[in-house]
Amino acid sequence: MNNQTSIIASNEYIIVDIETTGFSVDYCNIIEIGAIKIKNGNIGDSFHTFIKQDTPIPPFIKHLTGISNDDVALGLSADVAIRQFLNFSKELSLVGHNISFDYRFLNHNSEKYLGKTMENGRVDTVHLAKNLISDIPNYKLGTLVDYFKITNVGQHRATNDVQMTYELVKCLSHLHNNYREEYKIQIQKSTEFGKQFNNKKISIKTKLKYINTRLLECIFTDMNCKVYNAFYSTSECLIINDRTYVRFCSQDTFDEIWEPWLSKAKKRQKEGSLEVFSEKQICEILNIHIVEKLKSNRKVPVSAKDIVPATDIFDETHPLYQKKCVFTGVLDQFDRTTAMQYVANVGGICKNGITKDTNYLILGDNSYCASIKDGKSSKQKKAEDMILNGLDIQIIPETTFYQILKNE
Repeated sequence: MNNQTSIIASNEYIIVDIETTGFSVDYCNIIEIGAIKIKNGNIGDSFHTFIKQDTPIPPFIKHLTGISNDDVALGLSADVAIRQFLNFSKELSLVGHNISFDYRFLNHNSEKYLGKTMENGRVDTVHLAKNLISDIPNYKLGTLVDYFKITNVGQHRATNDVQMTYELVKCLSHLHNNYREEYKIQIQKSTEFGKQFNNKKISIKTKLKYINTRLLECIFTDMNCKVYNAFYSTSECLIINDRTYVRFCSQDTFDEIWEPWLSKAKKRQKEGSLEVFSEKQICEILNIHIVEKLKSNRKVPVSAKDIVPATDIFDETHPLYQKKCVFTGVLDQFDRTTAMQYVANVGGICKNGITKDTNYLILGDNSYCASIKDGKSSKQKKAEDMILNGLDIQIIPETTFYQILKNE
């Protein structure tokens, strides 16, 4: 179960944050884990540990986080740390800001040291904030902390980020509850009409044209459903917009790079383990009046070398949607033009150079190899300098890029 979209519907969950030596699960390590257990809205038990390292912490990471080699020397070994964290979190949902980053590292370590895949649900406060707030320049933790006038205790330390995320969740929950009150009559009416969905695990994918996703989340939450913004093996129902539904019904195969979830959904539907609904079908079942929108608010992505997307249907919950991506070095799996096309196809934006609004710098495998003279391209050096100056740029190798592209 992953990416639960409703505002922390359960009474108990874990807020977690990690610090690492870099952005790649294949080449980098976790150096700090911080987490708190929330029950009925209040902080309960807490978890914190540094993790011992076989090699010195890179100066760039030491400067960014303030974590020293002396700090991690007092920590646990990686296998003990991940075992203790899993015992602490059990199967509760994990909440975090850009939680997919933390989850990838935690799950990678769980598989590496314990031989088990994590099954915790995930709740991303970035996604929650995007559903509730529109009058801010970006959705970085620092920006949201300032927006809600939350005390900023300092970022890039696990315990600090966890505390600020907890305060952020409370603020977002307040906004969400006000939304529920505004649409109280519709929610009550829809829960009566939609009893067939009671206690189901429901995935909502693609951008919906007629229904606000928040309204669906409120309705399904009142029916004791688990609502997710991604499709996984535990999902029992899948809701997609009408255009995607037409394609889903008329095709048997889909692109495995940027639409693998459609292939999995098709297989499960044929097996009888998944129900798939179009947006209009859901409106009819839940007795929601359809209002045609005069105009889409979707921004047209601008990409390098005039690359344009091969579709006009985007899943706005995809981690690369509207993200600005820059490539450096020679890619191993695809040529750069093909890779940029895939980014455009999921609604991402490709650029040729590093700027202050860059979200991802993708390194070709050769660029990430330690044997290369000087070790780093000029783009990577510029990105690291900008990160140290407070900009939110993620530097990732090609392998991690494909994991993000596939939304794994």
